[in-house]
Amino acid sequence: MTPVFQDREAARLWRRHAAEIAHVLRAIDADQARALQAELERHLLDSVASRDPALSDGVRLAAAIAALGRPADYLAPLVGDRRTGGGALRRVVALKGGVFRSVLDVSRLAVGRAAFGFLCVIVLTLVGLAVLKPVWPSHVGLFVRGSVFVGMGALADVAGAREVLGWWFEPMALALALGGTGALVGLRRAYGVRAAFGGGAA
Repeated sequence: MTPVFQDREAARLWRRHAAEIAHVLRAIDADQARALQAELERHLLDSVASRDPALSDGVRLAAAIAALGRPADYLAPLVGDRRTGGGALRRVVALKGGVFRSVLDVSRLAVGRAAFGFLCVIVLTLVGLAVLKPVWPSHVGLFVRGSVFVGMGALADVAGAREVLGWWFEPMALALALGGTGALVGLRRAYGVRAAFGGGAA
């Protein structure tokens, strides 16, 4: 692909850069070299087109070439990879895949730990409230003031509030704690949190 430049400096720069690319690509298969050179030239033209149109073609092309770099530098790894059958490229792809899987595994474990810790706090809180209800019955439970919800748990200030569950609060809290314990067991199996917290394999 040889674009037509009205600017002589742009035409000279293009011919020189295209010749440098062709020189580096002589080391690989001719068909691959032509396809790669065409792709690089399209990229270079796109870079020129994205620059200030008020500037001359020569100035814009020079800036695009400077941004791209010398063909001998940016093509050497690719040419070497093509000559060895793409082994380096396959290794890079495999490495990226391994890193991606590692990131997913770490994220999955972090989610499991966070959910496990959160549920532990909830279960312990519910058990604590169930134990505290007989000791401090007027301040532990589900409280409303009129039709407005005040809070649930152990409240120091319940002036004007009414506890609506009564002694049903204790079995309800224990039932919820039991459900939370079941969820913890499920998390340990699904996320391997047991291993993360120092136990055996999940």
